[in-house]
Order: sequence, then structure tokens, then C-alpha cells
Amino acid sequence: MEQTPTPDATEKIDRFLAADRPDPPRLVVDLNVVRTKYAALLALFPDATLYYAVNANPAAGALATFDLLGAKSDLASEGEIDRCLGLDIGAERFSFGNTIKRESEIARAYRSGVDCFAFDARYEFVESGEPSLNVIIDAFVDDKMKPLEAPGVPQQN
Repeated sequence: MEQTPTPDATEKIDRFLAADRPDPPRLVVDLNVVRTKYAALLALFPDATLYYAVNANPAAGALATFDLLGAKSDLASEGEIDRCLGLDIGAERFSFGNTIKRESEIARAYRSGVDCFAFDARYEFVESGEPSLNVIIDAFVDDKMKPLEAPGVPQQN
């Protein structure tokens, strides 16, 4: 995939910056480029469920765009849950995961309607006490799919 902006996108961003003059530093994202790149990624992985990491850019426009495109939201904090719910993004589209998850955060996410959680190890899931969760287990493997040790994560047999 192309990594540099197209001349049209660059000109559009330049016009925006000249007209609005936002205080620096400022991140400017052309949502047309986001839509194009998302479509290209989805074309490469047509059977995949794509998740957008909300902490990468929690701007309302970005979140609404990804929601309209069909992406699910990967959340790592209670604030991100509140942000997405406040934008009327349904909790059924959320995955909650963080390398340091408090039981209270898991419980709050579950009460908010989140039922998909990413865990780094089996013991985290067992400690959650919620057997009805949909679970994503993060795997730490080398290029031959051999399990690797992850810092702070006990080895599972």
C-alpha cells in the first residue's frame, strides 16, 4: 500500500491549515484517505474483522468514519468506552483489552455492554469470572509460530 499522501490529499490538508490556522501541534487526517486505505486493507483480508485502536486517534470524525465503514472498536480504557458510547457506537462493536486490566475495568466494560475482551493470558480470563465473554487471546509467537515469553505473562501449557 502507498504510504505517502496523494497530491490531492496534501493540497486539501494545506488548504485546511491555511484557512483554520489551528494551534500547533495539530494532527490533521484526511478521512477520504482513511476510507481508501481501509477499503484496500479489507480487500487484502476480506474475511477478517477489522478493529480500529481508538487510542490511535479518538477524534469523533475518525471514530464515526471507522464505524460507518464497519470496523469494530478496540478499546483500552473506560474513557474510550464512554467516548464511543457517546458517539452512539454500539457496545456490541467493542473489544476491550489492555495489558494492565483491573477487574473493576473489566466489570465496568461488561456492564456497559462489552462482551468481547482481549486477554494476554488464560489466567486473566479465569480471574474475570465471566464465562459468557467472547475472548481474544493475544499470542506472542515467533515467525515459526513457536510461543515466546511475554514480559509479565506466565507461561501457559
